[in-house]
Amino acid sequence: MAYRASSIYLSATLALVALGLALSTEAQGVLYLVVGTSAAAALFIGPRLWGANSSRPWNLLGLGLSLFVAGQLVRGAHAAISGQANPFPSPADALALAGYVAVMAGSRALLRARSSETRRAVTLDGTIIALGLGTFVWVYLMGPIVTDPALPLLDKALNTAYSLGDLGIAAMMARLALTPGRRPRSYYLLAIAAVGVLAVDVGFTLDLSGIASVPAITGLSFLPFGFVGAGALHPSMTQITEEAPPSEDRLTRRRLALMVTAVIMPPVMLLVDQFRGDSSLVPVIVISWVAISALGMARMAELVWATQTDATRQKILLSADQALVAATSSREVLDAAMDAMSALAGENPWDRFSVLSLEDGQLVVAAAKGRYRLDAIGTVVASDRLNPQSLSRRASEPPLIITGPPVDLDERHSPRPGDGSPVHTLVTPLISGQSVRGALVATLINPPSPILTEGLVSLSADVALAIDAIRLSDEMHRRRGERRFRSLVEHSTDLVAVIDGDHRMTYVSPATERLLDYPSSFLMGRSIYGAIIPEDRETLKAVIELAEPGGAAAGPAELRLTDRAGLSHTIELMATNLSDDEVVGGLVLNGHDVTERKKLENSLRHQALHDSLTELANRFLFQERIDHALERRATLSDVVSVLLVDLDDFKTVNDSLGHAIGDKLLRLVARRILGCVHSGDTAARLGGDEFAVLLEGITAKSEVLSAADTLIRHITAPYTVDGRTIEISASVGVAFADQASQDSEILLRNADMAMYAAKKAGRGLYRVFQEEMHASVFEKMELKVELARAVRDGQLSLNYQPIIDLAGRRLVGFEALMRWQHPERGAIPPSTFIPVAEDSGLIIPMGEWLLDTALGRLSDWQKSFPGGERLTMAVNVSVEQLLDDSLIDSLRRALRETGADPRSVTLEVTESVLADDLDAITRRLHELKEVGVTLAIDDFGTGYSSLGYLQQLPFDKLKVDKGFIDLLTEGAGDERLVLSILDMCKRLELPVVAEGIESAYQARRLVDLHCEYGQGYHFARPMPEPDVVRLLQTVSAQGWQISPPPALVVVN
Repeated sequence: MAYRASSIYLSATLALVALGLALSTEAQGVLYLVVGTSAAAALFIGPRLWGANSSRPWNLLGLGLSLFVAGQLVRGAHAAISGQANPFPSPADALALAGYVAVMAGSRALLRARSSETRRAVTLDGTIIALGLGTFVWVYLMGPIVTDPALPLLDKALNTAYSLGDLGIAAMMARLALTPGRRPRSYYLLAIAAVGVLAVDVGFTLDLSGIASVPAITGLSFLPFGFVGAGALHPSMTQITEEAPPSEDRLTRRRLALMVTAVIMPPVMLLVDQFRGDSSLVPVIVISWVAISALGMARMAELVWATQTDATRQKILLSADQALVAATSSREVLDAAMDAMSALAGENPWDRFSVLSLEDGQLVVAAAKGRYRLDAIGTVVASDRLNPQSLSRRASEPPLIITGPPVDLDERHSPRPGDGSPVHTLVTPLISGQSVRGALVATLINPPSPILTEGLVSLSADVALAIDAIRLSDEMHRRRGERRFRSLVEHSTDLVAVIDGDHRMTYVSPATERLLDYPSSFLMGRSIYGAIIPEDRETLKAVIELAEPGGAAAGPAELRLTDRAGLSHTIELMATNLSDDEVVGGLVLNGHDVTERKKLENSLRHQALHDSLTELANRFLFQERIDHALERRATLSDVVSVLLVDLDDFKTVNDSLGHAIGDKLLRLVARRILGCVHSGDTAARLGGDEFAVLLEGITAKSEVLSAADTLIRHITAPYTVDGRTIEISASVGVAFADQASQDSEILLRNADMAMYAAKKAGRGLYRVFQEEMHASVFEKMELKVELARAVRDGQLSLNYQPIIDLAGRRLVGFEALMRWQHPERGAIPPSTFIPVAEDSGLIIPMGEWLLDTALGRLSDWQKSFPGGERLTMAVNVSVEQLLDDSLIDSLRRALRETGADPRSVTLEVTESVLADDLDAITRRLHELKEVGVTLAIDDFGTGYSSLGYLQQLPFDKLKVDKGFIDLLTEGAGDERLVLSILDMCKRLELPVVAEGIESAYQARRLVDLHCEYGQGYHFARPMPEPDVVRLLQTVSAQGWQISPPPALVVVN
């Protein structure tokens, strides 16, 4: 019944109008009050009956009608008192004019509800039409009244006010007609009512002024009220106050005809008045003509602006179409879509643009650009805010506009600008065929512009088409790849096997059959472990467990398997779990036979780390073993000691009996030394007649002294070489590692000093290193003075260690390392002189010199080699330098004088620095970032800072401490701590540089763990500038690749 209320009400009103035409004027007045009151009530009831989103426009219109009805009551009372049939002027005129104001306010509220933005084109067009109509009414209706000397002034004023009220309503109606939005039946009912009100008022004016007689005007006066009430009671009245989607105002033929009529009306009226010979109102017509012309010029300017806007949109969409056509992946399509949305919306740092993807019936943010993009990516859109069904119903409609919290962020992320403005979200579906694939989402702080809303409709269709094209292309490539893969497997020399959940082989490639020398019929159904030697079966089991369904390949891992003849083969194995794949349905094992390569590697490694004469470890391996022992001892209570053995008078034997005898004697000495040490100890020949022994796992120093005595006794026993009996003694120096000497060079130096002390005391003895042997109390003071002299005389130099892009094995930069070549003491390690420099304050001028020199070399290398502009330079900065106020000025000066790009300069700060004054450190780090350099945390993972602290600091890069990299040991390492550290790095979303890479396995494993960069002895030791230049000449000619590592290791 409620849905028929509008039709019933309108029918009743028409019936009353027909009845009123046959009744007296007094009866018509009563009908006016009845219909007017009911229409006002309908305006108040309708919004509540149908749940309009805004009741204010309807309430204002109801107020206006109520004032009209009240005015009619007052006019009737005035007529009864005065005895006049239709008194004018009357107190009722005040209420009637107030009703005009309320109706105009309600009309304006309707305009605001339908369009929150100011439409200049609509305002201009409406004003031009209203001004043309007003000129006509003034000249031919109001003009004669106003200029009539017989009429009282009050009559003229009221007639003018009524006319202005009518023109105001006409202007509002014109703007409402020109404003875009839905136009249901209720809209047309109100439009008829507005035209009726204007017609009735014109009729009354003509009748009262005597210009023309309109006998039925009173009986028709309440007819517009019926249309108003019917419009308010119709269910479609809720659509009138719905906000229309932003769109460009187009100059339609109908609108152009109205504007042209309004523009030509003043000159036509001038011609008419000229023909009539009446020039009394010519000034009014001329003024109106000028005003309309000015507004017309403004409208033309608006039209030009709209044309330019449309051209801009088309240019952006054309650029987007070109990018979409050129895209070769879904990622490129999404990037092009977000770039186009950003260009259409204009620049605002608070805006965000997202692409939603439909996954398992839910909308998920697949990509985002702009503010809070990282928080948005991966967000599942709440179904109560947006769902695929609502999008499918909007396939051909303008974008859905949502005001409130963003749809592409969780509820806990609802960012607002500082002024608390609401967020406007535009959603346009991506339709493929008849299905929703996703949506384009623009989250804006400001209301959307027409260029964006109209552009999104075209863009969404293009993006959907591009996504379909990419998917089709991927499918074609996948099928082509399957055919190619099948062919490759059949003809490949690599091993391929598929195993089921019980680890039984369900497929083996021909290469596997050839390697194992078994036919596939024999292998099928057998356990894969049967082909693996027992020692490596746990490794295979671990690789299989790491291979998760749908995940990345696990491995590589080296395994040994045996063929039918019992021969062992080493393979490098990868495992990929494709058990969810309907075609494969199992775990795929890919293996590459690396037997010959392993033999060669083992041979080269042995030659590089062992003395060719005695097969003992050489100096390099021995120092490496010392370093590892010192690092292990950092967490254990074991004693680490070095015994340095020097044969007494070996030169005499060598010179008198010949080098052949001397070499044989050295081999025999090496055997006796090996017979005196345990399996966990290391014996080495350092060169000539100098040997060394590293003892580990000993808890008492007395055991070390006993071992030294045993060495001397065994070495001193007579030798028989080629029938000759040779006796020789040995002097042994013993050095223990303590907290002050965590360095292999220092430990060897101390043992060397103790050995010379033993020689000095008498041959065939051992001596233990004592601190007083080199007068340590005075050495530091001497070192400080000599270091100051070294800074002044230029004794310092720089070595440079390459930094490598691990995945591409490309040289990307260097780390500058300070070295001190003392004229008398020789090379003094940084661990000795850097602490002295920091304590004495010399680190400040040394740091300035390092910056000037390193940046100068960087600038030269960048300019001297093709592609060198990508090279970077890392420089260590101590806490004393970081807190010194001159650092920023020194850095700026060095950059300015050398011409180095600050973006290619990295300042490394050890993580231990963060344990000092964090506030001062933070301020200084931000100041350095303003200079433009890159900041890196050195020795990351040593435990001085929390993840929360690091996320607040402006670091760009992380350098993982060598101690963690050493845990990546092939076949026996516990990698869990390394994985934890690298996981922390990934959570910080910063590039990672691994320090101290010493093996190919470590390099490969780090690539698997997505570590971007690395440095270490595996690639190159720190080298002086000439070696760097030679290295750059080599790598720049081969695409900046360092491969293979052993061929490019530069030993300083």
